[in-house]
Amino acid sequence: MTHGSAGDAPAAARPSGVIVTDPPRAGAEHVAALRGYGVATVHEAMGRTGCLGPGLRPGLRASGA
Repeated sequence: MTHGSAGDAPAAARPSGVIVTDPPRAGAEHVAALRGYGVATVHEAMGRTGCLGPGLRPGLRASGA
């Protein structure tokens, strides 16, 4: 495996199990424009749904307290 910027490849093209340490970052002007919105709002406005995906499960179970 070569060391490169796996973050540059579309998610479907990235091999499973790869840790991306240098993902592309949004510019400061874009971050400032979206600062007042929640993560889920921006995520859905981009046309995406299911931010974390159905395969992820909580690591801790809620207590019955």
